Amino acid sequence: MRTRTADTLFYISLGITPIGIVLRISDIFGGNILFTLGLLGLLTYFAASIIRGILKKDNNKIGIVLKSLIVVIIPIIFAKYLYYNFGDYLGLVIIPIFLISTIIYLISELKKNIKVTSTSILICLLIIPLFNIDFNKDPRNYIPLMWYNRYNVERAIEVKLPYNFKFHKTESLSIKAFEAQKQKEFILSISLYKQAIKIEPDNPRLHFGISECYACTNDLELAKNELDTAIHLDDNNPFFYNNRGLLYYKLNENSNAILDFKKAIEIDSTQYSFFCNLALVFNSTMEYDEACKMIDKAEELGANINQYKLLKRIRKKHN
Repeated sequence: MRTRTADTLFYISLGITPIGIVLRISDIFGGNILFTLGLLGLLTYFAASIIRGILKKDNNKIGIVLKSLIVVIIPIIFAKYLYYNFGDYLGLVIIPIFLISTIIYLISELKKNIKVTSTSILICLLIIPLFNIDFNKDPRNYIPLMWYNRYNVERAIEVKLPYNFKFHKTESLSIKAFEAQKQKEFILSISLYKQAIKIEPDNPRLHFGISECYACTNDLELAKNELDTAIHLDDNNPFFYNNRGLLYYKLNENSNAILDFKKAIEIDSTQYSFFCNLALVFNSTMEYDEACKMIDKAEELGANINQYKLLKRIRKKHN
């Protein structure tokens, strides 16, 4: 009777886990709940199975190891898909070990346990989207994007600034810095911008340029400081506020981000990118109606929302 109950728990859990993923992708209520309950059921089943195996002195070491890895990896999968941080560092170690152990088990084990096999295959499928593969409702990557690209701007817009140079040498350094920036040689570009700033410290163009480079090298705080300087030199340029708003948003300072985007719109209400960015912040602060209004306004100004993955999702879910 106890075995039948455990089997029922296993098969229900195995079934509702992928169903939860499908519902989650389709933005249907209950997807995350089913996914969580499915993982919890599998975790409970295999934890109990390990204890029973130890008590009965099960000699199938490969099977016990894989069951143990399933128990350890399930919380990591949960964390990755529901955007919790606690699975990041542990996942770096456990995920490759799990994949290697699964391959060894499938190749070497003659009498495979159907429950271990099916669960291992399911988890392997759930791992695939972690490796930077485009997947609706993206989980946290195996190596989280925030570790190496906190800025992560989906579609950058080239900005033309109206500032002239006082000296030919400064202009030459700025051109070289911009070319290096386009080639993604950000460290070289920062060095060139620094040389130019020493010559013309009051030129906002230089502070804007070096700020973009700092952002692309993950130094968001330094990038914001440079925009602070640019705004101090010219407090009427909307692109300075827009870029600083993006940095505040990436730094989780949403109230400051909203103020900056609103200031950018106040100065120039014709730029759809400002409304797109403001929509992202309103989504983060769970002001979904406001986010959708900003998306609609951006579209009125010419934005193709289908090109913006996150904005498209926000509209689909909340409009």
